[in-house]
Amino acid sequence: MNSLLPNAQTLNRLVKERKIRRKWHKTYKHLAIYKYKGGFDFFHHEDARFVKWCRGLVYDHKEDRVVACPMPKFHNHFEYPESELKEILSSGNYYVTKKVDGSCVLAWYYMGEWYFSTLFGINSNQAQKARSLLERIGSLDDFLNPERTYIFEVVYPQNRIVLNYGSEESLTYITEFDPRTGHELWNKDFKVSGNGFECSGQSDEAIAINDLSTFVQSGTGVEGYVVTIQRPDADYDIRIKFKTQWYFNRSWFYSRIQVDGLVKTLSKRVASGDPMPQIPEFEGEINSVCSAVESLIETISSAVPRLQQLSTRAAQKERILTVDMHQHIQQALIDALNGKDETIALHVWKALEDEHVDTISEKVSEYESIILRL
Repeated sequence: MNSLLPNAQTLNRLVKERKIRRKWHKTYKHLAIYKYKGGFDFFHHEDARFVKWCRGLVYDHKEDRVVACPMPKFHNHFEYPESELKEILSSGNYYVTKKVDGSCVLAWYYMGEWYFSTLFGINSNQAQKARSLLERIGSLDDFLNPERTYIFEVVYPQNRIVLNYGSEESLTYITEFDPRTGHELWNKDFKVSGNGFECSGQSDEAIAINDLSTFVQSGTGVEGYVVTIQRPDADYDIRIKFKTQWYFNRSWFYSRIQVDGLVKTLSKRVASGDPMPQIPEFEGEINSVCSAVESLIETISSAVPRLQQLSTRAAQKERILTVDMHQHIQQALIDALNGKDETIALHVWKALEDEHVDTISEKVSEYESIILRL
């Protein structure tokens, strides 16, 4: 059968050219999982036809074959040129499903055993959870075909992405592929259940394509929708994501918090001129941080008349610089003396951005105490 998938030679070349990443299996040293690198141009690069498969593709370099075939990379609607998007959306039958805000997991068969993996991790926590949920129903061999790679989306409390599903634990069937060829074999009737747990496909949403562009601007409480263009005569269906602006705002904010923490995330928004995020679940913490910052700014402004009693600007600056404080607080005081009110807040945020929400008030009180003694 003719395969759409990259072979070992192509994978090795793409790794060498730093277009994809490779991670070897700890037990089977000849088994590797592949993931594309960020920033790759899927619309114009000649290697896109291979790289798009590298989002969890598992390859056996000993037997020279694909073991697990993922769903190829698909894009947000705004990433397509308008003319191309219009052509795709009018090219045939389609169905719309609500996008699940979980982790994509592949189930695949190798050496007489079922394995589960994420887009760049074999037997990760998410993969283990997906397996345990499916095994609630019964033996995997009873309802999974070893000649297929299954694509699922797993949701559980400890793996919250953005949406809050509460205590829900779910596993949603997305589709399946033939790992020998890359051909999609979606089963619209997939449904397995037992012992109080069910795994089935996504239900269709009664939303017209023409309404989706409006919805992404105003929709709330949902990640978005996926439009799947069914192509019976093609190798696989085309999928397009329509994510809501509401979700994008939260996704950015949540991802930055995980990297920088809340205070630094807010500090960066102030520095870039962006408004404070309106996210109810963080409203209390955001207000607490902003109140502390505002209090310190007021204390800095109130110190100006006292500092101006010193005869010269040089003496005023020397007084500030001889006190043991963060350099950005010192600069905020100097800017306040020079009437540069627009930069005071930026320096205060910069001085506090490494603080935790629970300690920022204490740090502000410490700075205020020092400033009041100037």
